[in-house]
Formats: sequence, structure tokens, C-alpha cells
Amino acid sequence: NNARTPSLFPWPAGLLLRRQSSALPSADRPQHPTGPPQLDPSLPTISSARPRPALPSPAGPPSLEAMAAAAGVAGESSGTKTRKLKVAVIHPDLGIGGAERLIVDAACQLAAHGHDVHVFTSHHDRNRCFEETVSGPFPVTVYGDFLPRHVFYRFHAVCAYLRCIFVALCVLLWWPSFDVILVDQVSVVIPLLKLKASSKTIFYCHFPDMLLAQHTTLLRRLYRKPIDMIEEATTGMADLILVNSKFTEATFARTFCGLHARGIEPGVLYPAVSVEQFHEPHDYKLNFLSINRFERKKNLGLAISAFALLRSVVSKQPGDALREASLTVAGGYDKRLKENVEYLEELKRLAATEGVSEHVKFVTSCSSSERNELLSNCLCVLYTPKVNNAYHHLCKTFISLSRLFSFSLHV
Repeated sequence: NNARTPSLFPWPAGLLLRRQSSALPSADRPQHPTGPPQLDPSLPTISSARPRPALPSPAGPPSLEAMAAAAGVAGESSGTKTRKLKVAVIHPDLGIGGAERLIVDAACQLAAHGHDVHVFTSHHDRNRCFEETVSGPFPVTVYGDFLPRHVFYRFHAVCAYLRCIFVALCVLLWWPSFDVILVDQVSVVIPLLKLKASSKTIFYCHFPDMLLAQHTTLLRRLYRKPIDMIEEATTGMADLILVNSKFTEATFARTFCGLHARGIEPGVLYPAVSVEQFHEPHDYKLNFLSINRFERKKNLGLAISAFALLRSVVSKQPGDALREASLTVAGGYDKRLKENVEYLEELKRLAATEGVSEHVKFVTSCSSSERNELLSNCLCVLYTPKVNNAYHHLCKTFISLSRLFSFSLHV
């Protein structure tokens, strides 16, 4: 399984090594010179001190070696022996998605560095998950799967909170203390986990949930108001906050104004990519690929409509090299989720309406090997979640692509 994990996952070991340094008596703690370390300035520590500095990364994410050296406790880098840590990971639903991929990579790399990792979740379908969660180097324990995910297809957020709180309570009551608890996506459990005084909490914020939820009606705004307030308050209680990009860092500051005013800023930690898994020979085809969960916020209809526009433009161009172009829409699909089922049918109807159903292929919940094969065979990958003027820009991109190909054929 280690072969499937990234060869250089830049953050977990380095951050967790910092936890050991802060736990040492003051007389034994490595002494740092005044000012920021030479490697990766203003690197955040796992500490309850406020405010926390941001984590700039002008030259990209810091390497594991650089973070460990900055921590001053990185084995050969500092001449000291690193204590192996007990790490708990709490994730709401361990299915197939970008957030799950990041968590699995983190757990694999922590285990590869000798740390004791245990993943807790409210749902884990062994037939629809990443392979490492079944046969990987860490155990997965499920609590609260009997709790509802919704009430008559409503109150999804409240149900998600209750399920995660149940997981956190089970961890508190039935498991010994952990050195570090990594909380993913749902911050409401952080106050409970703070009861473990010996544990430090890390919260990974993929994107503020209040921006993903709908606030279209007065009733929905009233429903979301306390949830949004709880999200901001509990997020700020983490010992360390991480986000996945500079864009999310800026969005975090604009969204959580209260935290930003208090000087609480997240560190940027980019998701890892396992480059070793793409060493197989490539066989590029005229295929456009979209990889997303089958959810409306992913705006997959944009890819289908733009692909139909491309084909209409190609039909007016000389030559027929692009007439065999195809579109593959792949991603996480859970038949338990009403939105997944409904949206897939909507997309199929859209493809038929646009007249491209014969050239659009839908792949639900593909495995890692199937995903890698799709990536190896495609011309490019499309990203369609809603942004301003996305349709306009993507359509212009397809038109430019078609003209580029036509020009290349003539040359």
C-alpha cells in the first residue's frame, strides 16, 4: 500500500513532529534563534497560542525535510529521536471524493512514518471506498451509521452534525488519549475533543460550508443562521487550521470575519499527488474528462453543454478529426443520496437534448485504477464547479481548442 501513497506528502509528519517538541520540558526543548527559521518562514506550530500566523509558501508547499528541520526535532536533521505519535482522524463519511483522497493519503503517510493512526467515521462502505481504507496500514472504525442522514430529504446539515458528534463522543468515551486529532470538514466536534486536554486538534477546511449551502429563501436563511455561527465559532477553537489553497485562504478570511479580526489565519496545505501511480504508458485520445461527485454544485451540465457547442463548431470546420471527440463524466456516486440519483438522470437527459448522448459516457464511483486509466487516456480534464462567467469562459475555451486543432490539421 505504501507504493500507492505519495512519495513526498509534505505536512503530517512535520506538523506532528512539532507536537512532540512542544511537549518537551523547557530545559530539554530545542532552542531556536530569534526570528523565523531559515526554512519556510512563519511555519505554524500546533499550539493553543493566539493569534496564529499564516503559512506563506512563495516557493510551493514546504517539503517534509524542511518542516522537520524547522521544527528542530526531525531525527537526523536535529540529532534527536522522534517520538511516535497516536493520531486520530475524524471524517464524516469515508466514501470517494477529493476530501477523502486527502485524508487517506495523510493517514497512509503518517503510518509509513511509524505513527499509530486510527480513522473514525460515521459511514464506510467497503464496496465504495478507496482501497487503502480496506487493506491499508491503518484501521477504520465506524460509529453512528444508524443515525439518519436527513429527515424527509431535509435537515442534512443538522443530521451531519449529529452523526459527527456521535463519532466524537465515542472516541472520547471508549478510546485512550491521542496526541493529535485531525478533524476534517465538520468543525462542530472540536469543542468536545478539546475535553481531551492532552490532545491537539487540527481542522482541515476544504471550503467554508456556509458558502456551499443554499440561502435562497427566508426560511432557509433562518435555518442556516445558527449553523453558520456554530461553524465559525467551532472552527476558531482548533489548535491549528489548514486550508487547501491560497484561494481558500482568502475566502476563509472574507467568510469568517470574526476569526480574521482576531488574527486567526489558516495555513495553506496543498493536497498531495501520488505521481508514481501515473508511470504507466499514456495513450492520449480526443476525450475530455470531468471528475466530480454527481452533485448539482459541481455544475456538470456545463461540461455537457460546452461539449455540445464544440461539436457544433467542429461540424462547420473542414476535416473530421474532431468528430470522434468524446466526453467522459466520472466521479463519486452514492445511490443512497437522492441528489446523486436525480442529478445523474438530469445529466443523461441533458446529453440527449443537446444531441451528444452517443458521445458522452458516464462512469460512477470508479476505482483508483480506473480513474488513472481515464486520466492517462484523456486530452484534458474539465473543472466545472460554479464560478462567475464560467460558462462564457469555458465555451470560449472549447471554440479556441477547435480552431487550434483545425489549424494544426491544415499545417
